[in-house]
Amino acid sequence: MRPNKQIHLLLLSTVLCIGTAMGQADYPWLRTGDELYKRHSFTDAETAYRKAQEEKGKPTTSL
Repeated sequence: MRPNKQIHLLLLSTVLCIGTAMGQADYPWLRTGDELYKRHSFTDAETAYRKAQEEKGKPTTSL
């Protein structure tokens, strides 16, 4: 592989990893809410969704 292609591949990999990491800020609460909803625990699911919404408004920390 040529050095130029290696650099492009490295940059692409870095961008994809950073994008994936940044896109998961509030997913744990959403996943919890989804699981609770599937189990018909609607009150607890609502609480989890509200926590996800609160977390969405907070600034995230960067690496």
